[in-house]
Amino acid sequence: MAVEVITELLVTTSPHRLGEVLTEHLRELSGARTVMVLAYRPEHECHEILTVSPMRRATLFSNVELNLFCFNTFPGNLPFFPGELPPGHPLKVPLARAGIHSMVRYPLAVGGEPVGLMLLFDLPGLDRIGETSQIIHLLLSPIALELKNVLNYRKIEEQAQELELRVKERTSELAAALAETEAARQRVELILESISDGILFTDRHHRVLIMSPCAKNILGFHNDQNFQLPVQETLAGTPLLNQLTAIGAGHRVQGCVEWSFGEKDSEPRICQARSAVVKNPKGEFTGVITLLQDVSRERALDRMKSDFISTAAHELRTPLAAVMGFADLLTNPNPLDEEQRRECLDIIYQNSERLEKIVDELFDLSRIEAGQLLQVRRVPCDLVALLRLYIRTFNVLSSSHGFEQSAPEGPIPVLVDEAKLSRVMDNLLGNAAKFSPMGSLIQVLVRVEDSEVRVTIADEGIGMTPRQIERMFEKFYRADSSNTAKGGLGLGMAIVKSIIEAHDGKIWVNSAHGKGTQVHFTLPLLHPEIKSGWNGTEERL
Repeated sequence: MAVEVITELLVTTSPHRLGEVLTEHLRELSGARTVMVLAYRPEHECHEILTVSPMRRATLFSNVELNLFCFNTFPGNLPFFPGELPPGHPLKVPLARAGIHSMVRYPLAVGGEPVGLMLLFDLPGLDRIGETSQIIHLLLSPIALELKNVLNYRKIEEQAQELELRVKERTSELAAALAETEAARQRVELILESISDGILFTDRHHRVLIMSPCAKNILGFHNDQNFQLPVQETLAGTPLLNQLTAIGAGHRVQGCVEWSFGEKDSEPRICQARSAVVKNPKGEFTGVITLLQDVSRERALDRMKSDFISTAAHELRTPLAAVMGFADLLTNPNPLDEEQRRECLDIIYQNSERLEKIVDELFDLSRIEAGQLLQVRRVPCDLVALLRLYIRTFNVLSSSHGFEQSAPEGPIPVLVDEAKLSRVMDNLLGNAAKFSPMGSLIQVLVRVEDSEVRVTIADEGIGMTPRQIERMFEKFYRADSSNTAKGGLGLGMAIVKSIIEAHDGKIWVNSAHGKGTQVHFTLPLLHPEIKSGWNGTEERL
């Protein structure tokens, strides 16, 4: 019997199965009506039911009452018959309520440490229990050892399950953290991509950690090949390297530097880099943030403004000198004949007109700078007649070129400010004559297109490069800014554009270097309801 029990115990790894084996054999061996096997849980300092046979008897005692059977509570032997318990004993009432007539308890311990308890209730008699106790005592040590092993195995399984649960929870937390980090990274990338200026961040070890797309474009990088590389390699040959090195060494907390860059065959670009120290909440140095800006346009505008001031001074000085010189000549006591006086007055008048034109351009510039459209006073006019008048007037002043007008027959009614349109034609015809060879032909073409009329001034001059066409309508821009350049403030085309736009029209240029230039502008045709009240302007010619 003992051998069978031990053999079966050795192949059992489940605490529940172990309890079933014990209760089955103990009931058979002792004849007890009820057998309970309790397992000691040291972490809870209490016993728990491992198994009960029969199972319907599992609720005989509460958990608190089961702990009263342990040796820590009542050491020594308990009486075989519950009635022999002294009055007031805590087990007396539970045993009486359960209807227990007899009982035996067997402690299970390994190395003096309790691992469990076996309780046998309602045995046949003392004579039989005496025989079986010897066998049970022989089995106590192997039973206790196997119970401890099984409980340890269960504890390991519980710990493994708890560890697995923690790993799953931690994995879930890490996945959520990674997702949040990825979302934050994408937000940062979107922010960096949307910023028109370049952002560069270097850490305390002088490595490049962040480089926005705009910064890559400015610095000429097209991938992440410079990520986490030292700035000595990434920014070699640029003044920015010296600035970052000085700030990283603690010599400065911020700095600003500019330098030129670009391809050999293209116009140089100017980069401005503003750097500042970045510190953590503890005030410790963590890196350097740099804002990169392509300031080529701003510096070009600065140069154009400087050139404009110099040109304006020169353009004002020339007519002023003529006015003052010939006025002084008129006041000279030496007598002048009538023809000489008339010639002096004509020169004074012409230069006064030139001064007036310069002042008008400056006033118009101030309005444009303030974001205002030029004021126009539009009246119904015949565009064909107006253009014919402007061409004839200009031809008198510049007879060294041929002028030709091509327009549909009949009047083309439009609403325009005649004075402002005169300035447009004066500027466009003047440019065509200025940059065309002597004796060449300048054409003025008029064509009606749907609800608007297009006017084209075409010359046979030197033409323009794509870069010059792109900047033609910029304020202060002069296609030729050399000392031998034609006169002008560089405001004419900017003002022309503002005048055309104030008339709800458009203006653009087609040109090729060495093949002449065509300037086109459109004006809206007179609306039908206004046209019906128009009387024509043929008499203007």
